[in-house]
Amino acid sequence: MLKDWNLFEKTFLIGGSIIMLILSILAKNDLLTTVYGLLSVTSAIYIAKGKVIGNFLGAFNGLIYAYFSLRHKIYSEAIISIFIIFPITVYGIISWIRNQNAETKTITINRLTNKEIFLAVLSQVIMYFGYYFLLKYFNTDRLFLSALSICISVLAFYFLSRMTVLAYYTFIIKDTIATLLWLYPLLRGETGILTVFISNIIFLINDIYGVVSWKNLAKKQNQ
Repeated sequence: MLKDWNLFEKTFLIGGSIIMLILSILAKNDLLTTVYGLLSVTSAIYIAKGKVIGNFLGAFNGLIYAYFSLRHKIYSEAIISIFIIFPITVYGIISWIRNQNAETKTITINRLTNKEIFLAVLSQVIMYFGYYFLLKYFNTDRLFLSALSICISVLAFYFLSRMTVLAYYTFIIKDTIATLLWLYPLLRGETGILTVFISNIIFLINDIYGVVSWKNLAKKQNQ
């Protein structure tokens, strides 16, 4: 299974999984939290490699993340996962299947027009105010960051479904914000969410690698 994986990818998958298991044992996490941590590592690296299976795993993991968000009253992340990210991910799965190389089973990296990029960004600038007042209605903590998190997340997953390297640049911003959101309950002593917090840090590392990986894929495809 790992024959076409480089050293970083193998280290990320194996090392990340071991870290998640150790954290789950130390924090005495339940089974669902442990599964979430392992799926986070696996789906992230598969997506960075441009493999369709990564999107399948990511969709399932997103639903688990939504459950955690509801449990800890981080409504912005729950709204993102259930009503926005999951439908976009389903669209992305269909799009990825239709645009994968039959031999390598990797997707074809896309280049968006300036018009499409502008309209995508503009739509989220406009929608920010809608997210803001919706979250205010639910008495969401850290309102500015939470509303911004939704905007960036929608852009990131839209770009991911469109198979452009822009996805990873926006994911870097998204996961930085998500890390800050989960840091607050962790500092209050809710050690049970340590795995979720570390997952976001691992996602951030993978985002940086994803930029490099997808640029290399695009270069090979152009050649």
